[in-house]
Amino acid sequence: MIKYIFETIEVPLVYAQKVETVKKSAWGSEGVYKDIEKPIGPFSTSMDACEYVFGDKNLRGVYANMNDKNKAVNGYRFFTKGNKQITFKNLNIRGVKKAHLLIRASSKNPHTKETILYNMNACGYENAELVAFNGNKSIMRVECTNIDCHEKMEWEYCHLTLPSYVGAKCEHCKEIYYGYSKLGKTKHCVS
Repeated sequence: MIKYIFETIEVPLVYAQKVETVKKSAWGSEGVYKDIEKPIGPFSTSMDACEYVFGDKNLRGVYANMNDKNKAVNGYRFFTKGNKQITFKNLNIRGVKKAHLLIRASSKNPHTKETILYNMNACGYENAELVAFNGNKSIMRVECTNIDCHEKMEWEYCHLTLPSYVGAKCEHCKEIYYGYSKLGKTKHCVS
């Protein structure tokens, strides 16, 4: 049985460039701009760049004006240069359930701490910690499935063992994963 599905996503690196207006056009943000500082970056997403530069990651117009030398947002021009590969180690929980490798619980035979930790290990979660025990609603602390990210998050056990689930991702990695995997920018490798 395949335990992990490695998925690599190509992410363009985003930079922010402080600019000053040389010539302003009648259409608002369009014009001719001159670079006045070194570029800031790289960032994995335009939202990361916005949060670093402006303190607000939901600033409108940055993504729409990306790579346009004639447009700036609040004195900054945003552009992409180069790519970075991010690899996710997704779990094959569907395969684990089909192979009947999980210990099932019932009202007569409820989960214990040991059975929950065994099931988490069987699903492929490494270094899973039991934070609060409450049967199927136990809270688990698991690592992000991005190989380069070591952030831990807490989830309910019942959510972590759903057949459609591919593994926990922190908020930052979740934005990257769902943003770029829907664009078809992923490569799968089974291991």
